[in-house]
Amino acid sequence: MVQNAVHRPRSRWAHVETLCLLQFLLTARSGLGDSPTFPTSVYEAAATHVTQQFPSNPKTGANAEYKWAEVCLLLIVVLISLIYHTI
Repeated sequence: MVQNAVHRPRSRWAHVETLCLLQFLLTARSGLGDSPTFPTSVYEAAATHVTQQFPSNPKTGANAEYKWAEVCLLLIVVLISLIYHTI
């Protein structure tokens, strides 16, 4: 039986683009409220901001959301690693 995989939007991100995204999301952190994620409108605005800074590699809100999830996962792995090595 073949199942359709959920399509996750992907885009190549340069380090400076990721930093630009993180800087934008830091300014929008009040939009988080009690939620662990930003609303779609914030990801769309972040993608617009990154695309304005780096027009040769346009981003979508879905790209920004996916990259934020990747960065969060990486931070969790680093934190767990640090905790493990201090025990």
